[in-house]
Amino acid sequence: MQPYWSHEGGDGGYITLNGVTDDGRRSAVVSMSEARGDTKEHILEQENAASALIDHALCARDPSTP
Repeated sequence: MQPYWSHEGGDGGYITLNGVTDDGRRSAVVSMSEARGDTKEHILEQENAASALIDHALCARDPSTP
């Protein structure tokens, strides 16, 4: 698994997750908005899905390496 740096946050109905690999060759950002009245469970599902996207984008094996 490729390590990466990340700092997530949110404010006023928005959630942002991001990351960049140690070597700076790959980065990814996911930004989402929450709907008024979203349940905590639904917001957590959104955050987990976004986190999985970031992990996949940054931790997948680099196709240029054997």
